[in-house]
Amino acid sequence: MARRHAVIITGFVLNLVFVSGCGRGERIAHANDELRAENARLKNENDQLARRGQELESELARTSSPPSTLPEQIRANIPHVAEIKIGGLSHVSSGDGSGPSQTLTLYLHPADGLGRFVQIVGSVSVNAVIVPPDSDPIAIGRATFGPSQVRDAYRSTITGVHYSFDVPIQMPEGSQARKLDHAIVRVTLTDGLTGKDFSAERSINLQ
Repeated sequence: MARRHAVIITGFVLNLVFVSGCGRGERIAHANDELRAENARLKNENDQLARRGQELESELARTSSPPSTLPEQIRANIPHVAEIKIGGLSHVSSGDGSGPSQTLTLYLHPADGLGRFVQIVGSVSVNAVIVPPDSDPIAIGRATFGPSQVRDAYRSTITGVHYSFDVPIQMPEGSQARKLDHAIVRVTLTDGLTGKDFSAERSINLQ
């Protein structure tokens, strides 16, 4: 009987040790996961700061060097925006479809003199109107995006590289307006480097 009690007590102690060890191991693993996540976050922030520092250094070097010091071939091949286009995937969406308030999502494609995508710096303004057959155009949406917002609008997805802008629109009341199924959208980019304006228009389905 005493031997049996000893075996039972030994098994109980071993079980406590095993459970305690498992709990401690889980806590250590959880702590390690948190440390790895924190290290990844800090590394990402450091990488962003390093890239921003390099960008500022490049800008400082550009502004402190007279343009005439650049070789002609370099100046001739610096890409600049030459035109903008409104992408065909631009569309209108409604949150619940129960009211006239909707969102116009625009995909903007700026291109250089070779027709290739080029990043832009500046401000973007958007105007959307509907054109009833027997009356003047009616504005349904307008927005302006500053340089920081334009930079944040850059996207690179499976649908391609573009700038994406969301503009709230409000359809007017009345049966005539509700029958209209297209809006005319005009986008203007004011190039922050040259001050030039580049515009594009497109008819976008409202349905």
